[in-house]
Amino acid sequence: MSELGKRGLFQRKKGYSMPILFGPCLQVVRPVFQSMVFALCVVSCVSTGSETKEEMAVEKTGQGAHTVRSWAYWLQDPIPQSVAELPVDLVVIDYSADGSDDLAWDALEVAQMARSDKQIWAYFSIGEAESYRFYWKSEWADAPPSFLGPENEDWAENYKVRYWQEEWWETALRPYLDRILAAGFDGVYLDIIDAYWFWMERGEPREVVAEGMAKLVCRIAEYCRAGNGPSFAVCPQNGMGLINELSPEWRNRYLTAISAIGVESLFFNLFSAEDGRRRRELVRVFQGYGLSVLNVEYISGDRIREYRQKVAGSGLQVVLFRAEPDQALDRVLPPLR
Repeated sequence: MSELGKRGLFQRKKGYSMPILFGPCLQVVRPVFQSMVFALCVVSCVSTGSETKEEMAVEKTGQGAHTVRSWAYWLQDPIPQSVAELPVDLVVIDYSADGSDDLAWDALEVAQMARSDKQIWAYFSIGEAESYRFYWKSEWADAPPSFLGPENEDWAENYKVRYWQEEWWETALRPYLDRILAAGFDGVYLDIIDAYWFWMERGEPREVVAEGMAKLVCRIAEYCRAGNGPSFAVCPQNGMGLINELSPEWRNRYLTAISAIGVESLFFNLFSAEDGRRRRELVRVFQGYGLSVLNVEYISGDRIREYRQKVAGSGLQVVLFRAEPDQALDRVLPPLR
C-alpha cells in the first residue's frame, strides 16, 4: 500500500479534473459575475501549542529557501484580484484559469496575484498525463506512446505514465515547465509523486521507478533554477515514502532539491493508527531538512479544535488547512482564526 493510498480529491467541471485542496487564513467568495460560487476557507496559520506564528515558521537553508506560515490552494478558476488580496505567504494555483492553454495565466496576471510579497506556485502533475492538457494528442487513443500507461480507475482522463522515459519529459514536462516559467511563477507544486508505488506494485524495478521519480524531481528543480535562480520553489505533494526506497545518495539529493512538502490526511482519515504514526515519522525527516509542511485535512467544522489538539500533541510544525469532508466547497464557511 502506498504512503497515502490516494491522490488529491477532485472536482470535475466541463471535463476538467483538478485537485481541490485549499489552505489557511481567511475566507474568499468568488464575485457574483462568475458562473459558480466557490469558497476558499482558510485556517489560520499553525498553532501547535504555546508557539507564536514567528516561532512556527520553518525556513529551509539552501536552494528554494522559503518561509511559509500560511497558504492557499485554489485551482478552480481563481480570480487574480481575489488571489492578490489573500493575506497569506503562498498561493498554489493551476497555470491556467481552466486547465487549457488558451486560458493560461500570463506574466502580468501572475504578477498581479503575487502582490503583497506572496509566492505563487503552479500545480503540476508529473506522474500522470491529463487528457485535457495542451500536450495531449488525439491519436494516442489508437496509438499511445510508450510512456503512456493505464487510465486511473478513480479519475477519468488521467493516465499513469512511465515518467522515467525521456519522451515524457520532451513531450509534456519540459514544454509545460516552459509555460510556467514564462508566466513568472515562483515555484511548482508537484502531484502524483506516489506513482512510483503504482509501478513498483506492477513489478518495475525499484531503482527504475523510485530513483526515477527522485531524478525527475531533481531534474525539474535544476531546469527551473537554471533560468529563474536558486529561490525557485519545488514542492512535492504526498509520496513521502519515496525517501525510504532511495539510495543514500538520491535520498539526500531529493531532500536537498525540494523546498517544502505537501501532505494530505496526516491526522484524520488514516488507514490505521500505525499508518498515521509512520507518516508522522516521515514528516519529521522532512522537517529535519528544514522543509515547511503544508497539511490538508478533510474534516467538518466541529472538529477544528480536535485538529489543533492533534497537531499540538504531535509536536510537529505544520501549516494547517481544513476542507469539508464532501469537498463540495460550494458554500461560504466562517473564517477560522
